[in-house]
Amino acid sequence: VRLVLFFFGFNWISVFEWRKVMTADLEKGGGSEKPNRRPYEWIRRRVWCCTPSVSAPIAASNHVSVFDFMVVEAMLDPMFLAHAGVATTPLIGSVARGMQTLFVKRDDKKSRSQVVKQIIARVRAIEAGEFAKPLLIFPEGTTSNDDNFTWFKNGAFYPNAPVQPVYIRYPSCGFSLAWVPGGPSDGMLAFRALCQLHNSCEIHFLPPYEPGELEKAHTTTFATNFRAYMAEPFGVRLT
Repeated sequence: VRLVLFFFGFNWISVFEWRKVMTADLEKGGGSEKPNRRPYEWIRRRVWCCTPSVSAPIAASNHVSVFDFMVVEAMLDPMFLAHAGVATTPLIGSVARGMQTLFVKRDDKKSRSQVVKQIIARVRAIEAGEFAKPLLIFPEGTTSNDDNFTWFKNGAFYPNAPVQPVYIRYPSCGFSLAWVPGGPSDGMLAFRALCQLHNSCEIHFLPPYEPGELEKAHTTTFATNFRAYMAEPFGVRLT
């Protein structure tokens, strides 16, 4: 996977780890008070030697480009949830099945209900130590720009387990690598990437999000709050 990314000009993937640092509710300085400040600040550090360890059984990432799958695979080596069409794609389907991917027919209500049970069972197996890597889900269920989050679907949040936020962005490119409706096809995006000497990619890891009792009782609330938590450090718009 890393060789394929290198072929497309991704010579280096920048990895960042984020954490919250608590501050005072009121900051006093020079005799003046500054109310209404957040009681914490987001601090990031660049990771040079290795990818931060992921303790949560589920990882949830934004979905920007055709390259996301390879970027996440190179960094985390997770299991995936993918649409059923991937399973029948030559070569890619075989690789996906070998990676213990779960497949869902998004337009089939029965398939969606079935995959929810599979997600819960897979997460319980990860928690029991039967798997040593997380299940990664793209909760938007589609692609969007890296400065925008669409609505997060509930699939990743039904197990009521901690979720690892993963944020991918492609800065400093001569064009947008986002694969969006009305934009270039996946093949054209790959061709444009090949036409550049270098393509940049960043992958950011936030602290795992632990659901509260209300979120465990209401999956949609869990998904909504997680989306806001994941967007906050990056100033991403919620649509």
